[in-house]
Amino acid sequence: MWGVVRGRAGQWSGYTNEQHDAIRALFDAGVRIVTNLSVDRIAQGGVTASCVFSGRREEIEADWVLPLTRREPDDSTYHGLQAAIAEGRPQAPRTVARIGDCLAPGIIAAAVYGAYRSAVELHPHSGNGRSD
Repeated sequence: MWGVVRGRAGQWSGYTNEQHDAIRALFDAGVRIVTNLSVDRIAQGGVTASCVFSGRREEIEADWVLPLTRREPDDSTYHGLQAAIAEGRPQAPRTVARIGDCLAPGIIAAAVYGAYRSAVELHPHSGNGRSD
């Protein structure tokens, strides 16, 4: 299934209300923002990139390259543990849950909250007086 591609730099920062100010500051500083290209090669003086839709190659002169890449979850450990459980390996945990960057990469505060929430769900009546 394909998602919506907006071709907007710093798209994730839209969730933290930082995108507008950050992009405006980059434009004001004279930064050229390039989207919807996949970098094929970085070399001294520039980049060779291809359009993610058409494949058309483009040479872009640049003194600096600052890649802003899509952040994908890494759930390989989760799937490895699930396989160990399914195979009945003696060292396998009884259960395993996905939290934090395994679900979706985010800011540190989100990871801390995810860990806290998981701990509360494991022991909902641990004496803290809260169940949320």
